[in-house]
Amino acid sequence: MANVDFDQAGLMVRFSPSCWLNTSCEYQPEKPSQFGAEVTNAGYSDWSYRPVAAFPKPTGFRIARQGGDYTVSARIDDGPFEIIRIARLLEDDGVGPAMVGPYACSPNGDGCTVGFTRFTIG
Repeated sequence: MANVDFDQAGLMVRFSPSCWLNTSCEYQPEKPSQFGAEVTNAGYSDWSYRPVAAFPKPTGFRIARQGGDYTVSARIDDGPFEIIRIARLLEDDGVGPAMVGPYACSPNGDGCTVGFTRFTIG
């Protein structure tokens, strides 16, 4: 499958269909790809991004939770993690469990191929 605009892969934290966040590297064939973070609270989403020219090198993401607040960081290869977003999830009481894991999507195509090599929760 060929990559097309907006193919992406990364991490997601989810509490419900109306409360979640994700972070990913989004492929854009004609311009720099980008690190992005989308936050949805009460069904309303906002999105932030930062261009990264080095994609498709290995990419790492980290989401740190402190109470209901989240710090989202990303890196390319073995470079340092850089904060790309700080956000709050309104349904998170700060102590209960959250659904977390890797995700990938291809909103404008028939699919994309990605590989996840390491996933840890700590």
